[in-house]
Amino acid sequence: TLMQQSFSILVWDEDDPSTLKNVTEAIQEYQSIVLPCCSAKAVLFTIQQKAVDAVILNLQKPFEQAFRFLAEIKTKAPKVEVIFVSPFDEETRWLWIEAIQRGAYEFLPKPLDSWS
Repeated sequence: TLMQQSFSILVWDEDDPSTLKNVTEAIQEYQSIVLPCCSAKAVLFTIQQKAVDAVILNLQKPFEQAFRFLAEIKTKAPKVEVIFVSPFDEETRWLWIEAIQRGAYEFLPKPLDSWS
């Protein structure tokens, strides 16, 4: 039999509390543990204390601050993959390239009405 691997996914989205619920529903068929965090400080603490495979973050303004947070996560836990989600519009169109160049694993454009 194949051994199923469990993934630990940390979620933080201070602008949209439904993100945690939606991520949990989206991955419920997989063997995963979702760890909700209520602040950037909690994210950094958690990735140092627990085995976390991925961090899902809402990319918000100011964008440079979000990219500094990405760098801090990658410094404290280099193996953790960071996935940004963001509404997709003209202003954020260029961000996916920037996010990946700065070390994000993925950038997922999120329609404004999605996950509701």
